[in-house]
Amino acid sequence: MRCIKRYGLACVAIFLLILYINHQAQYALSNDEHGENHRKRRSRDYNEPNISYDDEENGVGAFDEVETVNRVLDSRQCRMENCFNDANCKKHGFKVYIYPRKEEYGTLSANYLKILNSIKRTPYYTENISEACIKILSVDSIDRDPLSKERYVKNFAGRLSQIPTWNNGENHLVFNLYSGTWPDYLEDLGFDLGHAMLAKASISYQKYRSGFDVSLPLWGETHPAKGKHYAESAIAKWPSFGAHLMSFKGKRYLNGIGSVTRNSLYHLHDGSRSVMLTTCRHGKDWEKLCPNRECLDKCAADNEEYDRWDYISLLKNSTFCLVPRGRRLGSFRFIETLQQACVPVVLADDWVLPFSEVIDWERSTINWDEKLLLELGQHLEDVSPANVLRMRQEGANLYSTYFSSVDQIVKTTLEIIRQRIFPEASAPQFVWNSTPGALSLVPNLRPSNTPFYIEKKEHSLDTKFTALIHTVQTVPSSAAPIIKLIKNLWKTESCGQVIVLWACEHPPPVDSRWPPPPKGKSFLLLREDELKVSNRLFPYDQIEYDAVLSLDNDVSLHPEEIAFAFSTWLSFPERIVGFPSRRHYNRSSSKTTPWRYTSQWGNHYSIVLTGAAIIHKYYFHLFQSLPSTMLKKVNDYSNCEDILMNFMVSDISGQPPVKVTQKKQYMTKTDSTEPQPVVGKLASRWENNAHFTERQQCMNFFVDEYGTVPLIDTEVRFDPLLFRDDVARMRKKYPNVDTVET
Repeated sequence: MRCIKRYGLACVAIFLLILYINHQAQYALSNDEHGENHRKRRSRDYNEPNISYDDEENGVGAFDEVETVNRVLDSRQCRMENCFNDANCKKHGFKVYIYPRKEEYGTLSANYLKILNSIKRTPYYTENISEACIKILSVDSIDRDPLSKERYVKNFAGRLSQIPTWNNGENHLVFNLYSGTWPDYLEDLGFDLGHAMLAKASISYQKYRSGFDVSLPLWGETHPAKGKHYAESAIAKWPSFGAHLMSFKGKRYLNGIGSVTRNSLYHLHDGSRSVMLTTCRHGKDWEKLCPNRECLDKCAADNEEYDRWDYISLLKNSTFCLVPRGRRLGSFRFIETLQQACVPVVLADDWVLPFSEVIDWERSTINWDEKLLLELGQHLEDVSPANVLRMRQEGANLYSTYFSSVDQIVKTTLEIIRQRIFPEASAPQFVWNSTPGALSLVPNLRPSNTPFYIEKKEHSLDTKFTALIHTVQTVPSSAAPIIKLIKNLWKTESCGQVIVLWACEHPPPVDSRWPPPPKGKSFLLLREDELKVSNRLFPYDQIEYDAVLSLDNDVSLHPEEIAFAFSTWLSFPERIVGFPSRRHYNRSSSKTTPWRYTSQWGNHYSIVLTGAAIIHKYYFHLFQSLPSTMLKKVNDYSNCEDILMNFMVSDISGQPPVKVTQKKQYMTKTDSTEPQPVVGKLASRWENNAHFTERQQCMNFFVDEYGTVPLIDTEVRFDPLLFRDDVARMRKKYPNVDTVET
């Protein structure tokens, strides 16, 4: 009987224990949607003295103050559906508002100033708070480590309380790169985030609110503010494997958080295939952290070896580059390794990789468990050369597209949030992870409307094109150049539509004066009420075909020239394909206009003028969405729209334009004193000295706005004889392409 009672009591105890464990598991899961898969894999004990130190992921200065964090219980459960109000977004579109700057907020850090300026350059920026979908603070939230005395904003919660529209953070976006402080570097911001979305570097799965927050990369204050900068793989002249299989160069911490992994790296070092370089030097009193002489001698030897190697050269010559956690989970090395086409090996358990909501990092990085560090070498040896090459290329493309400047990082952040609010206009996953990426998509246009994803399009490229003739002159007679041009277009089988864009102050000729279209083709006259030169590159609804042949009204082109240009464009729909070419070059001796524009004949060119060029209609949409400052410059000058279009297309595609056939017929002036030849009859405007001076100014203005020079020099020109013809069998398919009409 006693045995039965003891057995029964044991069963009851086990049953109660199971209930308790189940209750605790459900409670934990409710506070962390990722469950135990992303929980800390081990605990650490920290015994770091209270000293000043300088660290790559931390500010400088003694401990100052730690504000009390007032937590809102439901903040961890915030998602778009319960903490975000999309009413204004649906009414006014995706508009982003920045609060006015107040002097009492202090000086903005370089990084936060770059972020705010990047937002102002986007088409989403508004100065009207009543139409704002997203609101951005003018209080610097980048560095929330109290040790960073100069960058740390005190009484942050008090400043928020002075903003009447804060509303517990609803529809606000807060940017942060550094949070937490010595000794455990918890991810506390020092103020109540409330219902605000958080765009943060070094964010863990423990704190990340999936589908609501955005994980950022960590970047330094010298990171470019503007532009799409291409990684080392842009030329792709490197082999699959570098001289070193894997490498690391950076600080190791003698104790405290982040020290376990970094202090173990020396086990992998052999000085050849595996180069692991660590230094104890960080802060003024690092020697005091060594407990004995052996530690000091080890640090001295490590420091000497560390100084022998150049960091960038090591990245360039390594196949895999280790990205271990620092004091915080993220590291500058993540985007630095991508930039140098080295495959990142992430050693930071629980870190949410940047923009992982849309980027498939498994295709370009290796995420390795910190506890399995000693097994890493064998795993990397087993990666095939084909996979290594793919990972290097894809990682480098991701860097160029989303991480190469603060502009690109901010645009990506806003695009992720915009697509959450408007899922019907979101880009498919393959677009985010392909070149040129989701930032090159126009909202509400499907990828099938672009020239980039032909293999995934619902239809192939149209076999006909639309000719769009920008007309600024009257038509005095049937012998006018535009009449001859339209007749030649009607003779071209691939021309399916002609649109005359009438941008002349005088009324156009009556319908009977225009050459009638052949059967199956259409003619349309569009009259511009507002005579803006940017309108010649507008995506009019009346344009029927993918390819648009942009023409000046005084151009002279033979039907065979037109047909050959279109056949060439079908092979390069992502580029500008045309006839007259120009080139840019640098004259560093000039402080006001270091970048020059020339039409001198040579073996190189980087611009094809839109006065006679075929462009995908999709680029017309993108052109009209460029920052208003650029379009204003074009319209104020009534000039430079062709230069800007070439900037934009080369920036997106990463490729130069394509020049076809060449007729030397007219002369124009350049930056030299001698006249130079021009293709066809495109000399009218280019003979004006003031016009040319404006183009020089435009060139430098666009370089400043882009933050880089996206134009790409090329020596390639396509001629029928060399491109498509089997001379022995067909002779020349275009026998009159070199004939000059009079």
